[in-house]
Amino acid sequence: MLDMLNSFWQYWNYVFTLIGYGFWPRPQVYAALTEDIRAALPVALGVVFLSGISLLIGQSVILFLNRVPPIRFVISLLIQGVLLTAGLIMTAIVIWLSGLIVFRSDPEISAVITLTAVSYAPLAFGFLILIPYFGIFIEKLLYAWTLLILLFIIRFGFDTNFVAAVVCVGLAYGLRTVLSATIGRPLVALRNWILRRVIGTDQLAMTPDEIRAQVSAELLDSQRGEP
Repeated sequence: MLDMLNSFWQYWNYVFTLIGYGFWPRPQVYAALTEDIRAALPVALGVVFLSGISLLIGQSVILFLNRVPPIRFVISLLIQGVLLTAGLIMTAIVIWLSGLIVFRSDPEISAVITLTAVSYAPLAFGFLILIPYFGIFIEKLLYAWTLLILLFIIRFGFDTNFVAAVVCVGLAYGLRTVLSATIGRPLVALRNWILRRVIGTDQLAMTPDEIRAQVSAELLDSQRGEP
């Protein structure tokens, strides 16, 4: 039991360490990660999982509006972490496919997933997006920061220049949009069904503006219901 707890603590210690390294482009870190993918991949996925939880904490007012009980709140955090991790894997696979098209190179898919996961490190600050007045700016900053890290990672992973990395990311996001609108529809429907069953809503990806609008609507409805 003690060994299990020590392993658990050590794992999350590695996750937080990798988050710290992921805030800025570090080719030496990327090289170290790709040298031992079997050890690095679980830690990198932990970064994404934790970022998903942080983003949901930043949007937790949605859960409060839906009067989600504490146990379901915890479950919803776990679900959001899993959903973001699944989205990361899909994004990494599409980036890998885009790299095959743009660069004609074939890096190991697990290495692409690992490196792409590192780019999610800034989203560990996702809980900050509901700060009054600054939430919108923080949200845009975090996603822009993530995109910038991803571009540097693609430069490293495919050994190319910045312009080619931009083309690869653009193609990857275009392919992901097409896949999401076609073969991804059943998966999206399944995700929404799970969220509705667990927490009563599937709107966990709302922007701060949308969240504030819903809060205002709830308050207005409550005032109209008063005698």
